[in-house]
Amino acid sequence: MASTIQVDKIQDTGGNTILQSDGSGTATTTLPVGFGGTGATTLAGAGLANTPAFRVTLSGDQSISSETATKVTWDTESFDTDNAFASNKFTVPAGEGGKYFFFHKIFYDDVDDGEYVQLRLYKNGSEQNIFRSQRYGSKATANMYMQASAVLTLVATDYIETYVYANAAGDLNSLYCTLTGYKLIG
Repeated sequence: MASTIQVDKIQDTGGNTILQSDGSGTATTTLPVGFGGTGATTLAGAGLANTPAFRVTLSGDQSISSETATKVTWDTESFDTDNAFASNKFTVPAGEGGKYFFFHKIFYDDVDDGEYVQLRLYKNGSEQNIFRSQRYGSKATANMYMQASAVLTLVATDYIETYVYANAAGDLNSLYCTLTGYKLIG
């Protein structure tokens, strides 16, 4: 047998309203500074959603030049909640500053012994070393799968791009390349 609890308001022991309903199914809350501000607000507006969020991929293989940082041309969006991904970069929308999580993976074809590939994340045109990943080939014509993740503090208008650097030309295999990012709650 299912049970139902019906209340209009939940308060803490100090009498402060934690959660309240307007009777139409819309929950509102009063949150302290650091958790969405003060005053009644809908839960979605209280910073309790991991948005903006996006996931992008390649529609086809991309050639990478030797000894040149090549910008990855993400041209297929799986989703983009705030329409913040365009022209191969994510730009933080107005009012959406905070901590963001990014995950990036690539599959690089034909890396020979002694050759290497670097996966890089750029913020506002500058490489972020915390996101750099490098691998060396161990035999002739090996394929290389790489992934990296990072958390960055961003403000409105900051933008994120990804680059690949290799000491020998090769291709990104589009079937295994993706970039995902989203704002962390809190």
